[in-house]
Amino acid sequence: MPTAITSFDQTKIGRNLESYYNLLKLIGASLKTENEEFVNDIVNILDDTIFNAASTQYFRSNLISETANQQLTDGEVTLDDLCKQHRYPRKLSTAYIFDNICNWNIDEFREEIIRLSVFDMTTKEENQALKPFQKSEIFNMDKPLEPYDKLGIKMVKCDRLKGKRKDEQQYIYEEKRLDLFGNTYYTT
Repeated sequence: MPTAITSFDQTKIGRNLESYYNLLKLIGASLKTENEEFVNDIVNILDDTIFNAASTQYFRSNLISETANQQLTDGEVTLDDLCKQHRYPRKLSTAYIFDNICNWNIDEFREEIIRLSVFDMTTKEENQALKPFQKSEIFNMDKPLEPYDKLGIKMVKCDRLKGKRKDEQQYIYEEKRLDLFGNTYYTT
């Protein structure tokens, strides 16, 4: 049985962080001069590389859709049947990394990878419904939980999902709040 991953440094991307950082910094700087089609191809390739390296239980938040939680509780599905819904769309996250990598040091890169790799658990139907919100002209990087609200997908905390993390999970436990004017915002 594999050992539980309890820190970022134990994840595939964490173990190879410096190599990823140097590679992405090199590619990010050169992409600014390339045509859009080539840039999109590179983003697609590296999107899979970055976020497959970050797809471990470590990055799973404690948020699950109410429907998925009920199905799990009723034994209709297992955790493996549910979808890992990346809180930040992967392609937008990769583009964001390329846009900013030249300005970050390795510690800032590490923090962004942790923030952008977080995923919540949803049903397959909810996952499909969320896809239209993964476009740059719709998705707001400052309000990553907003698509759930717009679709009426209620997210609930489920502490059994947290895993056994010991360190840097500050981005995972966002709380929904209302300001004085009734606008929704999220805090960590």
